[in-house]
Amino acid sequence: MAEHIQIGDLSPRIQYSGDGVLTAFAFPFPIFTDADMLAYVDGALSTPVVDYTVTGAGVSSGGTVTFLVPPANGTVITLRRTMAIARTSDFQESGEFRARVINDELDTLTALIQQVNDTARRALHVGPTDTALQTQLPGKDARAGQFLAFDSNGDPIAAAGAVDTLAVSPFGATLLGAVDATAARTALGALAPDGDGSTLSGIVTGATVSQKANIALNAFRIAVNGGLSVQNMVDGVVDEFEDESGVDTVASSNQSHDAAGNYYVNSSAPNQISQASGTAIGSLTDFAALSTAFDGVSSQLRANSTGKNPSVTGLNNFIGKDWGVGVTNTVSKFVIYGSSDPYPLTLGADGVKLQGSTDNFATSIVDLWSGNGSGINGEVLTVDTGIDISTAYRYHRIALEGDTAGGGVTCAELEFFEPIPPPDMNLQSNAFTALAQPDSVLLVLWHEFVDAVILNTDLIAQVSIDGGATWDPAPLGLAVSLTGNQQILTGTADVSARIGTSLKWRVSTFNSKQQRLRGVCQQWN
Repeated sequence: MAEHIQIGDLSPRIQYSGDGVLTAFAFPFPIFTDADMLAYVDGALSTPVVDYTVTGAGVSSGGTVTFLVPPANGTVITLRRTMAIARTSDFQESGEFRARVINDELDTLTALIQQVNDTARRALHVGPTDTALQTQLPGKDARAGQFLAFDSNGDPIAAAGAVDTLAVSPFGATLLGAVDATAARTALGALAPDGDGSTLSGIVTGATVSQKANIALNAFRIAVNGGLSVQNMVDGVVDEFEDESGVDTVASSNQSHDAAGNYYVNSSAPNQISQASGTAIGSLTDFAALSTAFDGVSSQLRANSTGKNPSVTGLNNFIGKDWGVGVTNTVSKFVIYGSSDPYPLTLGADGVKLQGSTDNFATSIVDLWSGNGSGINGEVLTVDTGIDISTAYRYHRIALEGDTAGGGVTCAELEFFEPIPPPDMNLQSNAFTALAQPDSVLLVLWHEFVDAVILNTDLIAQVSIDGGATWDPAPLGLAVSLTGNQQILTGTADVSARIGTSLKWRVSTFNSKQQRLRGVCQQWN
């Protein structure tokens, strides 16, 4: 195995098109150090470390440039190896003559030649068969405001230029005269999508898994942007869950379809903690007893509710629960009701907090959620997102903002809810018919993890070509990391020993790990 970088016949420059999602872009040529890589976005030079990081220095097959922020959709990303043209080594008379050192020097020289060649190829130059020319440009003053032209000898000159007409062929005239895209496609004889554009074709036979993953990712985006449901491809199908038409909802279990977000999730509704549990605590004691906030009656007059009048300025008006000795709870949702007669739940800036404690708030006070109420009379405030549920506490309370000069705050009822571990989901597709029996099936999953997930343990993918009678595993691996917790996963199932053309996919979650599945692409060979 070679111990030095192998410099192949590759251009030290590659370009991509940004999509606003991808952050990692591979380069196939080697670099010696991270500083050899320059990255441009739409011609603007990005700053290493600040804008992007580089991996793969010293690797013959290249590496990856990862932007901290995804380049915007439609931008051009240019990755170029650019090395300082300078000699940094010197051989000593009668010194050691080691192959590794010579190879490194030759590799560096080859890389520099490729760099100069890449720059030269992008410059104007005369052809190898041209006779000797005078290629020096006219002076700065002579060419200012002029066009670059060539005289009768082919030498460059500065010329004023003139506007002239250009003859166009009848075909060109027809194309230029097309009133819209449909007419232009007709003139060109180009194909157009049928119906809603959901039928795709042109997938290259023998494409790599990476290429197929990119095809699937583009198909996902087309489906999302076009609001499509299940779209057919040549030897494949894409479903980004715009609706549930592609899923066998009878064979599936514990799935919840989010129509607004277009994904499936194995979520479960939080469970209300019994109002009889624990003991009421707090400072809202100016009307009815604290226990009335947990009597199961959410619509009560102020006289029958807990409250503080006048209230204490700031977030210093409290109502909550002591769950008891040796008892702790995790609160993932709460609902607090104002009184039914016209009195507010909060005053001032209408701040609200959920707090936890281990010592009845003597020294241990942990903010689990902070936000605001509306300040309207009779408000009902429901909070079920953004709550820190990492720790269970013996004591929980709601802090309500008050204003001594503004009057009192009132609480008719307070309900606490605890999370339930998400159930394991089994999501199974409807059957799709292949034109011929496949030997292998590729699954591409658009996946989002809410909890940390171990692939092929907490998330398993399978394929059937006999309508679900038998299933074969499609071991999953990471193909592309997207923004947030989203990622593209791929897995290939060997179905050569099976008989059938009725294809289904099945994705299952395990170990109560909450996950979202945003799309599945199934392709077969």
